[in-house]
Amino acid sequence: MTAALFLLAAASAFPMADLRVGVAEPTFAPAALRLSDILGRIYGTTVPTGVVGNVRFEKTDWTDDQRYEIRTTGEAVTLRAAGAKGASYAAADFLHALGYRCFAPTAAWEILPANPPRTVTLERNETPVFR
Repeated sequence: MTAALFLLAAASAFPMADLRVGVAEPTFAPAALRLSDILGRIYGTTVPTGVVGNVRFEKTDWTDDQRYEIRTTGEAVTLRAAGAKGASYAAADFLHALGYRCFAPTAAWEILPANPPRTVTLERNETPVFR
């Protein structure tokens, strides 16, 4: 029932303030730590990572480990995935929506948005095919 409500609820604006990344699934921890680090650099603050957060990762029972979903509400950003790849892709897509760009894995090729959005509204369900 919860999943059905999640899919039917329309996305709404989430205020990008007092951010905390929540992750309970151990395989999602690397994506959560990277997301928290980059969000902190984008917004010039510390973004803690713990089990509970308002930017949260949720594990699904989807069979495709690359599939992910991102949805915002006034209370949270939820990144849903079946596996670590999907969690990583969801985090990257969320950061891209904020204006973050990374063209190579070094600081010289990373672009932080000069004026990051104060609110974000997203509703995405993606299945990348990077096999």
